[in-house]
This record gives sequence, structure tokens and C-alpha cells, in this order.
Amino acid sequence: MSTSESLALLYRVWGYEVDNGEAWCDQAYRGGMACLSGNDTLETLQYQGLPWIATLKMETLLLPVVVIGGGDKTFTVLTGSHTWIVDKTWFSTVWTGSSTRMWKPSPEGNASITRKSSPDDIVWLDKMLSRLLNVDAEGTGEWSPLLAEKVRQFQTQHKIKADGVMGQLSLIRLWQALGESPTLAQDEEKR
Repeated sequence: MSTSESLALLYRVWGYEVDNGEAWCDQAYRGGMACLSGNDTLETLQYQGLPWIATLKMETLLLPVVVIGGGDKTFTVLTGSHTWIVDKTWFSTVWTGSSTRMWKPSPEGNASITRKSSPDDIVWLDKMLSRLLNVDAEGTGEWSPLLAEKVRQFQTQHKIKADGVMGQLSLIRLWQALGESPTLAQDEEKR
């Protein structure tokens, strides 16, 4: 599987049909997403809870795979039309350490929403948190103590550090809770 094929597969996991020849990171904005490439630990990637592309090196072959699930001992990966459950220890020995993942920033395209954010982002955040927490939205476009408390409550419910700041991980969890972002499936370990 080529790099563009793996990106097309990652787009498909997100619900978008993209031709292999047009599957590029710089086109993620068209779906309201951001595409990030870099080096993270397996623990960090698994904690973020998003599907991601890993490049595996087996002898002289570089094979990109899309990781769609993880557990204590295994990962579930896609290669083309095949799904594989692979041993995590083996995976860590052949993984090059690089990853590519997509995530949804705020509707305004920001990686966080804070008291300095636009009124539109703040109204959206208040409305979405209020929907999930089953409380009334303020709708003022201002960062209030009540909104900060909603953020902390959401973070606590989703096992995120409850600092009252709607950063990247909090936004990832918010989009997932709203059903607008895929999640990394939790593999059931066979004993």
C-alpha cells in the first residue's frame, strides 16, 4: 500500500471517499480537519484515541498501515481491504516511529478554544457542551465562569486533566462525543 493509498484509507475511516491520487494531508481542511505528521509514542497515540497511519519497516519494505484499534497487547490495522490484528510488541519493533493522523479543530479552525477565542467559537463550544451535559447554553459568545465549569465537567467525564482549557485533546474528545470523529476502537484481548 502506498502513502497516498494509506491516506485515502484514513480519509475513508473519517467518512470521506477520496481518490488515491488526491489523498494528501494538505487537503484535510476541505473536510474541516487538520492533518498532523510527526513522531509520537504509541502510548500518546493510543491515548489520543484517533485512527492514525503508521509506517512499518519489514526488512527493506516500508508498509504504511492505518491503526484503527488498540488494546494492551494488540493493534487492529488496515492495509488496503484487509484487517489485521497484530501483536503490540511485534508492532513496536517494526514501527518506524512516524505517524500521520487527522483531527477536527474548532469550527473556526483553531487548535483550542479559550477566553481569547472568537465569539463564534465560544458560542459553538457552549452549545455543544450544553447539549452533551444536558444543560442550557448561555449563547453570549463570552467566556464565562459557567462555561469554564462546563469545560471542566466535560474533561472530568472524559478522563482529561480538568484544567478548564479546551485544548486539542479536549476538542478531540468533544468531536468524538458528538459522533463527528472516529475513535480508536478498544481491542478485546483474548486470554
